[in-house]
Amino acid sequence: ALAPPESPPARSPAPASPPSPASAPVAAEPAPSPPVPTPAPTTPTSPPASSPAEPPPAQAAVEACNEALATEAQNVKVNFANFSTDIALNSRGGLKRIAALAKTCPGVTIEVAGHSDNFGDARINKDLSQRRASAVVQFLIREGVAPSSLNAVGYGQEQPIAPNTTAEGRRLNRRVEFHISPARTPG
Repeated sequence: ALAPPESPPARSPAPASPPSPASAPVAAEPAPSPPVPTPAPTTPTSPPASSPAEPPPAQAAVEACNEALATEAQNVKVNFANFSTDIALNSRGGLKRIAALAKTCPGVTIEVAGHSDNFGDARINKDLSQRRASAVVQFLIREGVAPSSLNAVGYGQEQPIAPNTTAEGRRLNRRVEFHISPARTPG
């Protein structure tokens, strides 16, 4: 026969002790809920203030662009044959560099100033210098410069840079200059 399963030994109950006043049943207070983290107040972050000697980055970029364009414009020589509005082949590379820079300088304006020598009638020379300036403006537009940033002005023989008494002087006076009006800086 099988023996009945063993049961665990019986435990004797702990002696009952009278309740102490501290352990007397009391209505339990709800446990405090854990604190809810509150997000720190948000304020827009701004870059550290630049020192007065350093322009803000946007202003510095505009100024650098304007300076690069002005420097290139001073170095580019655009000459024309006598009584011609055809831009010399050796002048086109410089004009392309000016166009590339002008496209990166938003807000800049360029006056293309045409000049002539004093050979011939002053009115004809003024008209020729206007047409030369216009030819350069059209070249820059074809290279992608915004027409609104360009202005062609013909000065004729009014502003020579060399004496018109020699062939070399007259050649130098048949030219185009660039007068750069920088973009306004933000602020």
